[in-house]
Amino acid sequence: MHKSDNFIKSSFKQMMSVLQDQYINYVPSYGNSFFFTIGIYLLELIVILAITGIIMLIFGPYWWDLNPIGTFLRSLHLWAAEAFVTLMFLHLFVNFSTSAFRSKKLVWMIGSAMLILVIFEFAFGLGVEGGLVSQWNDKAGADLWNGLGLGFWLNPLNQGAVLGWHVAILPLILGLLTFLHYSLVRKKGLSKPYRRDIPYKMVKADHAKMYRRMIYIFVIILAFALS
Repeated sequence: MHKSDNFIKSSFKQMMSVLQDQYINYVPSYGNSFFFTIGIYLLELIVILAITGIIMLIFGPYWWDLNPIGTFLRSLHLWAAEAFVTLMFLHLFVNFSTSAFRSKKLVWMIGSAMLILVIFEFAFGLGVEGGLVSQWNDKAGADLWNGLGLGFWLNPLNQGAVLGWHVAILPLILGLLTFLHYSLVRKKGLSKPYRRDIPYKMVKADHAKMYRRMIYIFVIILAFALS
């Protein structure tokens, strides 16, 4: 038992060490504010969505529609998705309004592509949810894709195909783009003010404050899921 505890502690320390190697350790003085750390909360939401989504996929639609635990996880997954889309638009607004995209055009282009794919991912997720709103969205989506001439490839009335797009194809593409997006940000650091007359200094990133905010976000999502 003692050896098992030591193995778990050692593994956890190694995992945390690998994670800390990916941290952004120094940021401009404004970089510890909520608005400039939204990207981290988006990563948190990705983890929540992945965990709840995998569990739901294992047990299937009947479970998440009829079982109390399943309906709760479905609600948690939905509210995490709502929060993700909301924060992503806020993230885009912050970067656009502060002209952060000027010095990182590739990062901006990747982020913009991710936003478009996230909207599709969200729409497909609503399509497989199973309620009346879901069915209405499926019908409206079918008319949209048929009108664009893409109904053969993207047919919301084909639940199997929609589920494939939602849990496999789009997550794979988004995962790759997320890795590239964060790697570029980590390499280049947070954007400096685009005007030279704006004062700032480099400070140590406050990871403790960031983790507290992550807990707050999770609690808020949990509260909505339970309501």
